[in-house]
Amino acid sequence: MVMGFARRILLAGAISAATSANAISLSPVKLDLPAGQRAVALGVTNDSMSPRTYDVRILKWVSTSGDGTFDSTSAVITARPVINIPPGQTATIRVAVLQRSAAPADYYRVFVEDITPVSQASESVRMRYSLPMQVMNSRLAKGSLQRVDGALINSGTAAVFVAGVKKDGTSDVFRYLLPGERWETKFLPEDLDWTSGIQ
Repeated sequence: MVMGFARRILLAGAISAATSANAISLSPVKLDLPAGQRAVALGVTNDSMSPRTYDVRILKWVSTSGDGTFDSTSAVITARPVINIPPGQTATIRVAVLQRSAAPADYYRVFVEDITPVSQASESVRMRYSLPMQVMNSRLAKGSLQRVDGALINSGTAAVFVAGVKKDGTSDVFRYLLPGERWETKFLPEDLDWTSGIQ
């Protein structure tokens, strides 16, 4: 049951996107490249009633003193940074790794943003989605979640996805912890029906 909850969390972005008039669906909603694999495909579907133009941008996702930040990168690229998609159609984007680091794993965020020109008759809402991307450089990389002084810490060499729901059903908890990242949170394992891990 808990793993089912985690899957629902991972699918939430795509599900919520499909409910908007000018929205998109993304598949998959998390990009994984095992050690030795060089590329992965991302499907972008225009669920709106009009043609849309999307910008695809990839940033390096790093952890600095426990805080997740983003940096520009040339290590991961896409051959289609700007795509035009007719209504109801799907475009496939190939995301490729040009360079792996010596770290056990590298992390990126793939940003997909609606940049369709706005006319007076069209909607002005801009949709922007961010997908996590994990590039495994070692088959031995593994996350390790620990509780220390009211915080959750990932002391492993790979990211950990933490997902849970409070036992009283009042709220959901979900986030990634990159290697070395510390999360000060009042939601701790004994308070949750929860799961962790991104495999």
